[in-house]
Amino acid sequence: DFATYADLDLANNVVNTPQKVLTFLDSLVSVLKDEWDSEFQMLLEYLRSKPGLGGIKPVGNQLRSSDISFLLHAYKEDKIHVDDEKIKEYFPVDETIAGLFSIYQDFFNLKFEEEKQDGLW
Repeated sequence: DFATYADLDLANNVVNTPQKVLTFLDSLVSVLKDEWDSEFQMLLEYLRSKPGLGGIKPVGNQLRSSDISFLLHAYKEDKIHVDDEKIKEYFPVDETIAGLFSIYQDFFNLKFEEEKQDGLW
């Protein structure tokens, strides 16, 4: 018997208990927190060097998630000269999706088939 649905659902997985999942997630947080703190400070410094950028006004050291996305995009273009739109030209969405399905089919020995549905958008 299983104490919870999570116990049942995880029983046959590598991480086979809810506690192991939580331990794994906690370990990710501890590893990534310092890196995120450093990147966040870099974004705040970048914003301070560009007063009025995108109309973003931090409250102390707080930013909205949409502001963070905007700042990351602006920083990449300004400081490291990465243009997401140019990169997209090399990865047409239909070919990229087909390629990902192909990789998963080969790697996991799966077969994906498109199922047409009437009345969907």
